[in-house]
Amino acid sequence: MLKSRTVRAAASVALCAFVLGLAACSTSESSSSTTAKGDKSTTTSNPYGAGAVDPPGPTDVVLTVTGPGGTKEFTMDQLTALGTKDLTIYEPFVKRNIAFTGVPMAAIFDTVGISGDVKVATEALNEYIYDKSTAADFVGSEGLIAVAQEGKPVPVDQGGPIRIIFPDGSQQAKNLEAWNWSLEKMSVKGS
Repeated sequence: MLKSRTVRAAASVALCAFVLGLAACSTSESSSSTTAKGDKSTTTSNPYGAGAVDPPGPTDVVLTVTGPGGTKEFTMDQLTALGTKDLTIYEPFVKRNIAFTGVPMAAIFDTVGISGDVKVATEALNEYIYDKSTAADFVGSEGLIAVAQEGKPVPVDQGGPIRIIFPDGSQQAKNLEAWNWSLEKMSVKGS
């Protein structure tokens, strides 16, 4: 439990720093600024200001899903056991192609009986909630829960350890609010 709180706090800081960094980043990884005294300082390491967060351990729950059939908690291994799909997409937040491995949302929804026109709420580690789409919207857009990026665990400061992604050209690909990063929970709205 303590590790979960620590990861959640670190993830919230990293995610907020990532989002703020995206808003302020330029094409250069290095930036310089002038302080009030006129001294120049240069930042070259992490442009978002967040430190590294360890990926989840083998027994750490990374996703809790609640639907008509009950509640199911998943470790990373349990998620990937549902079957994965490799997909390279144009990642709209960093504006470049990235290869992901993800678990189809349809497979996850099936474990607790989520389907059709029920609204699904997704919640991130930083408590951001998206609740405007139905199960059919996510499934029809071939939504995936990304478990790996470029063949490695998704770093928390880049939306991990798991995050929602959509194939290019799908309806939800254009709905950037639905791309919930650092996903922690999914449930039928009102559950």
